[in-house]
Amino acid sequence: MPAGRLLAGVRKFLTLLLVVALSGAGLAVSALALAPQARDIVSATRVEDPRFRLRPLDERSIVYAGDGTVLASLHREQNREIVPLEDIPDTVIQTILAVEDENFYDHGPVDLRSTVRALFENVSAGDVEQGGSTITQQLVKISLLSPEQSLNRKLREAVLAVQLERDLTKDQILRRYLNSVYFGGGAYGVQAAAELYFDKDVGELGWGEAAMLASLIQNPVGYDPVLRPQQAQERRRVALQRLVETGHLTQEEADFYDAAPLPTVRNQALPQPNDYFIEEVKQRLLDDPKAVSIAASLDFHDPASWPASGPQPDAARLAASRGLAARLAPAGASPAVSHGSAHDRP
Repeated sequence: MPAGRLLAGVRKFLTLLLVVALSGAGLAVSALALAPQARDIVSATRVEDPRFRLRPLDERSIVYAGDGTVLASLHREQNREIVPLEDIPDTVIQTILAVEDENFYDHGPVDLRSTVRALFENVSAGDVEQGGSTITQQLVKISLLSPEQSLNRKLREAVLAVQLERDLTKDQILRRYLNSVYFGGGAYGVQAAAELYFDKDVGELGWGEAAMLASLIQNPVGYDPVLRPQQAQERRRVALQRLVETGHLTQEEADFYDAAPLPTVRNQALPQPNDYFIEEVKQRLLDDPKAVSIAASLDFHDPASWPASGPQPDAARLAASRGLAARLAPAGASPAVSHGSAHDRP
Protein backbone atom coordinates (compact mmCIF):
# COMPACT_ATOMS: atom_id res chain seq x y z
CA MET A 1 0.00 0.00 0.00
CA PRO A 2 1.44 3.43 -0.91
CA ALA A 3 2.66 5.45 2.07
CA GLY A 4 0.27 8.30 1.27
CA ARG A 5 -2.81 6.07 1.38
CA LEU A 6 -1.58 4.37 4.55
CA LEU A 7 -1.04 7.73 6.23
CA ALA A 8 -4.49 8.93 5.16
CA GLY A 9 -6.05 5.75 6.56
CA VAL A 10 -4.25 6.17 9.87
CA ARG A 11 -5.36 9.79 10.12
CA LYS A 12 -8.97 8.83 9.41
CA PHE A 13 -8.83 6.07 12.05
CA LEU A 14 -7.31 8.40 14.65
CA THR A 15 -9.92 11.04 13.83
CA LEU A 16 -12.66 8.48 14.28
CA LEU A 17 -11.25 7.39 17.64
CA LEU A 18 -11.02 11.01 18.75
CA VAL A 19 -14.60 11.76 17.73
CA VAL A 20 -15.92 8.64 19.46
CA ALA A 21 -13.92 9.40 22.61
CA LEU A 22 -15.05 13.02 22.72
CA SER A 23 -18.65 12.00 22.00
CA GLY A 24 -18.57 9.44 24.79
CA ALA A 25 -17.04 11.89 27.22
CA GLY A 26 -19.51 14.55 26.19
CA LEU A 27 -22.47 12.22 26.68
CA ALA A 28 -21.20 11.17 30.09
CA VAL A 29 -20.71 14.74 31.27
CA SER A 30 -24.05 15.77 29.79
CA ALA A 31 -25.82 12.86 31.47
CA LEU A 32 -24.42 13.91 34.84
CA ALA A 33 -25.36 17.54 34.22
CA LEU A 34 -28.88 16.69 33.11
CA ALA A 35 -29.60 14.02 35.71
CA PRO A 36 -31.23 16.43 38.19
CA GLN A 37 -33.41 17.84 35.38
CA ALA A 38 -34.34 14.57 33.69
CA ARG A 39 -37.24 13.75 35.98
CA ASP A 40 -38.70 17.25 35.52
CA ILE A 41 -38.37 17.02 31.74
CA VAL A 42 -39.99 13.60 31.60
CA SER A 43 -42.86 14.64 33.84
CA ALA A 44 -43.40 17.85 31.88
CA THR A 45 -43.32 16.09 28.52
CA ARG A 46 -46.59 14.20 28.43
CA VAL A 47 -48.61 13.24 25.38
CA GLU A 48 -51.64 14.27 27.45
CA ASP A 49 -50.21 17.79 27.56
CA PRO A 50 -51.86 19.75 24.68
CA ARG A 51 -48.48 21.24 23.80
CA PHE A 52 -47.15 17.78 22.97
CA ARG A 53 -50.10 16.32 21.12
CA LEU A 54 -50.05 15.79 17.36
CA ARG A 55 -52.38 18.32 15.81
CA PRO A 56 -54.25 17.86 12.52
CA LEU A 57 -52.02 18.59 9.55
CA ASP A 58 -52.71 21.62 7.40
CA GLU A 59 -54.10 20.47 4.06
CA ARG A 60 -54.87 22.32 0.87
CA SER A 61 -58.48 22.78 -0.18
CA ILE A 62 -59.74 22.46 -3.74
CA VAL A 63 -62.50 24.62 -5.19
CA TYR A 64 -64.64 22.65 -7.64
CA ALA A 65 -67.24 23.83 -10.11
CA GLY A 66 -70.57 22.04 -10.31
CA ASP A 67 -69.33 19.85 -13.18
CA GLY A 68 -66.26 18.78 -11.24
CA THR A 69 -63.87 21.23 -12.90
CA VAL A 70 -61.06 22.25 -10.55
CA LEU A 71 -61.13 26.03 -10.22
CA ALA A 72 -58.36 26.61 -7.69
CA SER A 73 -56.15 25.15 -4.97
CA LEU A 74 -56.16 27.04 -1.68
CA HIS A 75 -53.40 26.75 0.89
CA ARG A 76 -51.13 28.94 2.98
CA GLU A 77 -47.44 28.17 3.43
CA GLN A 78 -47.90 24.41 3.41
CA ASN A 79 -49.04 22.78 0.19
CA ARG A 80 -50.10 19.31 1.28
CA GLU A 81 -52.44 16.53 0.24
CA ILE A 82 -52.71 13.77 2.82
CA VAL A 83 -52.54 10.29 1.33
CA PRO A 84 -53.14 6.95 3.09
CA LEU A 85 -50.11 4.72 3.60
CA GLU A 86 -51.58 2.08 1.28
CA ASP A 87 -51.62 4.62 -1.57
CA ILE A 88 -47.90 5.34 -1.25
CA PRO A 89 -45.92 2.90 -3.43
CA ASP A 90 -43.31 0.55 -2.04
CA THR A 91 -40.65 2.34 -4.09
CA VAL A 92 -41.17 5.53 -2.08
CA ILE A 93 -41.61 3.86 1.31
CA GLN A 94 -38.60 1.56 1.01
CA THR A 95 -36.34 4.29 -0.38
CA ILE A 96 -37.13 6.76 2.41
CA LEU A 97 -36.73 4.04 5.03
CA ALA A 98 -33.39 2.95 3.50
CA VAL A 99 -32.08 6.51 3.68
CA GLU A 100 -33.64 7.72 6.92
CA ASP A 101 -34.31 4.68 9.12
CA GLU A 102 -33.63 1.26 7.61
CA ASN A 103 -34.77 -0.74 10.66
CA PHE A 104 -37.78 1.41 11.55
CA TYR A 105 -40.08 -1.58 12.01
CA ASP A 106 -37.52 -3.56 14.04
CA HIS A 107 -36.24 -1.14 16.69
CA GLY A 108 -37.83 1.02 19.35
CA PRO A 109 -38.46 4.77 19.26
CA VAL A 110 -34.74 5.49 19.84
CA ASP A 111 -32.08 3.39 18.09
CA LEU A 112 -28.68 3.72 19.76
CA ARG A 113 -27.08 1.28 17.31
CA SER A 114 -28.17 3.45 14.39
CA THR A 115 -26.81 6.55 16.11
CA VAL A 116 -23.37 4.97 16.57
CA ARG A 117 -23.36 3.58 13.01
CA ALA A 118 -24.25 7.00 11.59
CA LEU A 119 -21.40 8.54 13.57
CA PHE A 120 -18.91 6.07 12.09
CA GLU A 121 -20.26 6.46 8.55
CA ASN A 122 -20.24 10.25 8.66
CA VAL A 123 -16.73 10.50 10.09
CA SER A 124 -15.48 7.96 7.54
CA ALA A 125 -17.10 9.86 4.66
CA GLY A 126 -16.06 13.26 5.95
CA ASP A 127 -19.65 14.43 5.53
CA VAL A 128 -23.12 13.85 6.94
CA GLU A 129 -24.40 10.94 4.87
CA GLN A 130 -26.59 9.27 7.50
CA GLY A 131 -28.70 10.64 10.31
CA GLY A 132 -28.93 9.00 13.70
CA SER A 133 -32.53 9.90 14.51
CA THR A 134 -35.31 7.39 13.99
CA ILE A 135 -38.42 8.20 11.95
CA THR A 136 -40.31 8.57 15.23
CA GLN A 137 -37.76 11.04 16.59
CA GLN A 138 -37.85 13.02 13.35
CA LEU A 139 -41.65 13.18 13.49
CA VAL A 140 -41.49 14.46 17.05
CA LYS A 141 -38.92 17.07 16.04
CA ILE A 142 -40.88 18.47 13.08
CA SER A 143 -44.29 18.25 14.76
CA LEU A 144 -43.81 19.08 18.41
CA LEU A 145 -40.46 20.71 19.13
CA SER A 146 -38.43 23.72 18.12
CA PRO A 147 -35.39 23.32 15.85
CA GLU A 148 -32.95 24.41 18.59
CA GLN A 149 -29.89 22.21 19.06
CA SER A 150 -29.56 21.42 22.76
CA LEU A 151 -29.26 18.39 24.99
CA ASN A 152 -32.44 19.43 26.75
CA ARG A 153 -34.36 19.28 23.45
CA LYS A 154 -32.76 15.96 22.47
CA LEU A 155 -33.81 14.44 25.78
CA ARG A 156 -37.32 15.78 25.35
CA GLU A 157 -37.35 14.39 21.80
CA ALA A 158 -36.40 10.93 23.05
CA VAL A 159 -39.03 10.98 25.79
CA LEU A 160 -41.76 12.06 23.38
CA ALA A 161 -40.67 9.44 20.84
CA VAL A 162 -41.14 6.72 23.47
CA GLN A 163 -44.58 8.03 24.37
CA LEU A 164 -45.58 8.44 20.72
CA GLU A 165 -44.81 4.79 19.97
CA ARG A 166 -46.99 3.82 22.92
CA ASP A 167 -49.84 5.86 21.48
CA LEU A 168 -49.54 5.05 17.75
CA THR A 169 -48.62 2.03 15.65
CA LYS A 170 -45.55 2.03 13.43
CA ASP A 171 -47.77 2.32 10.34
CA GLN A 172 -49.56 5.35 11.79
CA ILE A 173 -46.25 7.03 12.61
CA LEU A 174 -44.84 6.35 9.14
CA ARG A 175 -48.02 7.62 7.46
CA ARG A 176 -47.89 10.82 9.47
CA TYR A 177 -44.18 11.26 8.72
CA LEU A 178 -44.56 10.77 4.97
CA ASN A 179 -47.35 13.37 4.94
CA SER A 180 -45.46 15.81 7.18
CA VAL A 181 -41.88 16.01 5.96
CA TYR A 182 -40.79 19.06 3.94
CA PHE A 183 -39.36 18.57 0.43
CA GLY A 184 -38.75 22.20 -0.52
CA GLY A 185 -40.69 24.62 -2.73
CA GLY A 186 -43.59 24.74 -0.25
CA ALA A 187 -44.29 21.00 -0.75
CA TYR A 188 -45.08 19.09 2.42
CA GLY A 189 -45.60 15.35 2.16
CA VAL A 190 -44.84 12.92 -0.64
CA GLN A 191 -47.91 13.73 -2.77
CA ALA A 192 -47.20 17.45 -3.06
CA ALA A 193 -43.51 16.68 -3.68
CA ALA A 194 -44.34 14.24 -6.49
CA GLU A 195 -46.47 16.92 -8.15
CA LEU A 196 -43.88 19.67 -7.65
CA TYR A 197 -40.85 17.88 -9.07
CA PHE A 198 -42.30 15.26 -11.42
CA ASP A 199 -45.85 16.44 -12.22
CA LYS A 200 -47.07 12.99 -11.15
CA ASP A 201 -49.18 11.32 -8.54
CA VAL A 202 -47.04 9.77 -5.81
CA GLY A 203 -48.35 6.34 -6.85
CA GLU A 204 -46.53 6.69 -10.18
CA LEU A 205 -43.03 7.24 -8.79
CA GLY A 206 -40.26 4.74 -9.50
CA TRP A 207 -37.01 4.04 -7.69
CA GLY A 208 -35.02 6.87 -9.26
CA GLU A 209 -37.67 9.49 -8.51
CA ALA A 210 -38.14 8.13 -4.99
CA ALA A 211 -34.38 8.38 -4.44
CA MET A 212 -34.41 12.04 -5.36
CA LEU A 213 -37.26 12.76 -2.94
CA ALA A 214 -35.52 10.84 -0.17
CA SER A 215 -32.35 12.83 -0.79
CA LEU A 216 -34.21 16.08 -0.12
CA ILE A 217 -35.36 15.26 3.41
CA GLN A 218 -32.06 16.02 5.10
CA ASN A 219 -31.63 19.40 3.41
CA PRO A 220 -34.30 20.47 0.87
CA VAL A 221 -32.51 23.75 0.15
CA GLY A 222 -28.97 22.40 -0.12
CA TYR A 223 -30.04 19.52 -2.39
CA ASP A 224 -32.60 21.40 -4.47
CA PRO A 225 -32.41 19.77 -7.94
CA VAL A 226 -33.48 22.94 -9.73
CA LEU A 227 -31.08 25.35 -8.01
CA ARG A 228 -28.24 22.99 -7.03
CA PRO A 229 -28.22 20.12 -9.55
CA GLN A 230 -24.67 18.94 -8.81
CA GLN A 231 -25.28 18.63 -5.07
CA ALA A 232 -28.68 17.06 -5.75
CA GLN A 233 -27.17 14.42 -8.05
CA GLU A 234 -24.48 13.53 -5.53
CA ARG A 235 -27.04 13.18 -2.76
CA ARG A 236 -29.35 11.10 -4.98
CA ARG A 237 -26.40 8.82 -5.67
CA VAL A 238 -26.04 8.27 -1.92
CA ALA A 239 -29.73 7.36 -1.70
CA LEU A 240 -29.42 4.92 -4.63
CA GLN A 241 -26.38 3.31 -3.02
CA ARG A 242 -28.39 2.78 0.16
CA LEU A 243 -30.94 0.90 -1.95
CA VAL A 244 -28.15 -1.32 -3.25
CA GLU A 245 -26.87 -1.95 0.28
CA THR A 246 -30.36 -2.86 1.50
CA GLY A 247 -30.96 -5.25 -1.41
CA HIS A 248 -33.68 -3.31 -3.22
CA LEU A 249 -31.58 -2.55 -6.30
CA THR A 250 -28.63 -4.09 -8.07
CA GLN A 251 -25.61 -1.91 -8.75
CA GLU A 252 -26.52 -1.90 -12.47
CA GLU A 253 -30.01 -0.65 -11.68
CA ALA A 254 -28.66 2.05 -9.38
CA ASP A 255 -26.25 3.21 -12.10
CA PHE A 256 -29.15 3.35 -14.56
CA TYR A 257 -31.23 5.57 -12.27
CA ASP A 258 -28.17 7.67 -11.43
CA ALA A 259 -27.85 8.56 -15.12
CA ALA A 260 -31.44 9.83 -15.31
CA PRO A 261 -31.81 13.62 -15.58
CA LEU A 262 -32.96 15.60 -12.57
CA PRO A 263 -35.99 17.92 -12.65
CA THR A 264 -35.10 21.32 -14.03
CA VAL A 265 -38.34 23.15 -13.22
CA ARG A 266 -40.95 23.10 -10.50
CA ASN A 267 -44.46 22.22 -11.63
CA GLN A 268 -47.70 23.82 -10.56
CA ALA A 269 -50.05 20.85 -10.61
CA LEU A 270 -53.19 22.72 -9.58
CA PRO A 271 -54.47 26.15 -10.60
CA GLN A 272 -53.96 29.01 -8.19
CA PRO A 273 -56.59 31.65 -7.32
CA ASN A 274 -56.51 34.39 -9.94
CA ASP A 275 -59.83 36.18 -9.87
CA TYR A 276 -62.13 37.91 -7.43
CA PHE A 277 -64.68 35.13 -7.53
CA ILE A 278 -62.26 32.58 -6.08
CA GLU A 279 -61.08 35.18 -3.58
CA GLU A 280 -64.68 35.57 -2.41
CA VAL A 281 -64.99 31.80 -1.96
CA LYS A 282 -61.79 31.83 0.08
CA GLN A 283 -62.98 34.66 2.28
CA ARG A 284 -66.30 32.93 2.96
CA LEU A 285 -64.42 29.78 3.91
CA LEU A 286 -62.20 31.77 6.26
CA ASP A 287 -65.28 33.33 7.82
CA ASP A 288 -66.64 29.83 8.47
CA PRO A 289 -63.72 27.35 8.72
CA LYS A 290 -66.10 24.41 9.14
CA ALA A 291 -67.85 25.11 5.84
CA VAL A 292 -67.93 22.15 3.46
CA SER A 293 -69.61 23.76 0.48
CA ILE A 294 -70.47 27.26 -0.60
CA ALA A 295 -73.20 26.92 -3.16
CA ALA A 296 -76.36 28.66 -2.04
CA SER A 297 -75.29 32.26 -2.58
CA LEU A 298 -72.48 31.85 -5.12
CA ASP A 299 -73.18 30.57 -8.61
CA PHE A 300 -70.25 30.67 -10.98
CA HIS A 301 -72.62 30.52 -13.92
CA ASP A 302 -74.90 33.31 -12.67
CA PRO A 303 -73.27 36.77 -12.82
CA ALA A 304 -75.94 38.12 -10.46
CA SER A 305 -74.33 36.17 -7.60
CA TRP A 306 -70.80 37.38 -8.25
CA PRO A 307 -69.12 39.96 -6.01
CA ALA A 308 -70.00 43.48 -7.09
CA SER A 309 -66.40 44.60 -7.59
CA GLY A 310 -63.02 43.17 -8.49
CA PRO A 311 -61.82 40.98 -11.39
CA GLN A 312 -64.51 38.66 -12.65
CA PRO A 313 -64.22 34.97 -13.59
CA ASP A 314 -62.58 34.41 -16.98
CA ALA A 315 -64.66 33.25 -19.93
CA ALA A 316 -62.97 29.86 -20.28
CA ARG A 317 -63.81 28.78 -16.77
CA LEU A 318 -67.27 30.29 -17.02
CA ALA A 319 -67.97 28.20 -20.11
CA ALA A 320 -66.71 25.08 -18.36
CA SER A 321 -69.10 25.32 -15.43
CA ARG A 322 -72.73 24.36 -14.98
CA GLY A 323 -73.71 26.35 -11.92
CA LEU A 324 -71.12 26.46 -9.19
CA ALA A 325 -71.05 24.16 -6.25
CA ALA A 326 -67.83 25.48 -4.76
CA ARG A 327 -66.91 22.62 -2.53
CA LEU A 328 -63.87 22.67 -0.35
CA ALA A 329 -62.62 19.17 0.38
CA PRO A 330 -59.34 17.25 0.43
CA ALA A 331 -57.96 16.79 -3.06
CA GLY A 332 -58.67 13.38 -4.50
CA ALA A 333 -61.68 12.90 -2.26
CA SER A 334 -65.29 12.98 -3.31
CA PRO A 335 -66.70 16.52 -3.11
CA ALA A 336 -69.11 15.12 -0.55
CA VAL A 337 -66.26 14.44 1.90
CA SER A 338 -66.01 17.13 4.55
CA HIS A 339 -62.86 19.21 4.81
CA GLY A 340 -60.88 18.09 7.85
CA SER A 341 -62.33 14.60 8.11
CA ALA A 342 -60.55 11.35 8.88
CA HIS A 343 -57.64 12.51 6.76
CA ASP A 344 -56.48 14.59 9.71
CA ARG A 345 -55.85 11.61 11.93
CA PRO A 346 -52.37 10.01 12.14
